[in-house]
Amino acid sequence: MGAWGHNLLDNDTACDTFARLTDPKAEAPVAEIFHTIEEYSNPDTFSGYIEDDEVNEILVCILLVVGFTDKTLIEVRTDKSINKYFTDKISKFLKQHQKTFDDSVKVDYYEKSEKLFERILDVEKSETYELWNEAGGEDCKSWVEMVTKIREDLVKVTPQSI
Repeated sequence: MGAWGHNLLDNDTACDTFARLTDPKAEAPVAEIFHTIEEYSNPDTFSGYIEDDEVNEILVCILLVVGFTDKTLIEVRTDKSINKYFTDKISKFLKQHQKTFDDSVKVDYYEKSEKLFERILDVEKSETYELWNEAGGEDCKSWVEMVTKIREDLVKVTPQSI
């Protein structure tokens, strides 16, 4: 686990995923976000243990879905889990791709994202949780709180028709 902190963008995979999605040369970043959520939430193709890199990729994608749905949940983070550098980059990305998201989003992506949290927050199904659990103490607690905050934000923005 190439992590230097417990926050979402405090590890190599999350930063690499974020950089890939926000690269100006990225051809279809919104489609990639949806594809990631679809791929890892589909029990026919992926129902097993989620590796550390996969967890971090999923969390970045879900965070962006939350941001597309309600930018204030990204721009005004009271938990300080995203520093200003990333908040500014996320805001720019959201503005650039908002129309594509609005034209593409389906309610089931919210439901699929929620199901992914059930696995991410299960030490038996998530390598990342397992690694933080082994580290123990405040670091594990802080990581769980960060993931739980993203999950709570997802619940806030989920359309009521689910």
